[in-house]
Amino acid sequence: MRAGLPILLLLAGCKTPPEAAPQTLIGAADEAAARSDWPAARAGFERALLDYPMDPVVLLRLARIDLEAFGDVARAEERYERLVRDYRAHALHGLGRCALWRGDEERALDLFRESLAKRPTPDCARDLALRLLARGEPADEALDLVESTSDGALRSRLLLAAAGRAPAPPRLPDGWTYALERARLKPLPLARAEVDLYLDRACATPAAREAMARVLAGDPALRRNPSRAPAVRVN
Repeated sequence: MRAGLPILLLLAGCKTPPEAAPQTLIGAADEAAARSDWPAARAGFERALLDYPMDPVVLLRLARIDLEAFGDVARAEERYERLVRDYRAHALHGLGRCALWRGDEERALDLFRESLAKRPTPDCARDLALRLLARGEPADEALDLVESTSDGALRSRLLLAAAGRAPAPPRLPDGWTYALERARLKPLPLARAEVDLYLDRACATPAAREAMARVLAGDPALRRNPSRAPAVRVN
């Protein structure tokens, strides 16, 4: 598992499936994802899925790419629905993200809470906290869960700092995968550049970038930078 990739961080804590696709089979797809070559990453994981059609690791990675890089909500939902019971919490989290892409925030919040009730994970706790913060609603319980499940994970520490719950680290992490985290902690001009970087690297098509911008419209990084997505109404 390569550090720094959001699509891989989703899998933290997952059990190894009994017939998992070997790392050599999906290694090239991991490398493609690391350099934002999303067509190659998706093709590589799809080849792995031909031999290992129920591998939850591959399904989760593919679903995240389908949703975020390509804006293909229906395909992502289909992959999440195929996940076996042991991975149901991850599936519910992913389906909640699909609901956000469909514009159904209430459904997304319900699915995030259902996922956390089954198995608390820092990724889902962060997503719930961010949506509540964006709505101007109390987020203390979600932020408490971020803190209690993360075991000091950098991504969680950065969110807690942006929410005023912890001091910011003296040095922010590099790389496009942490661009939104940096944006939440930077003044306007620098924050705008970080959001630009994230959207340019995380998405494979203009349509996917537009969809991602709509989803992020309530995020603290975009709430402070409404000019980043002119087609998105930011409160």
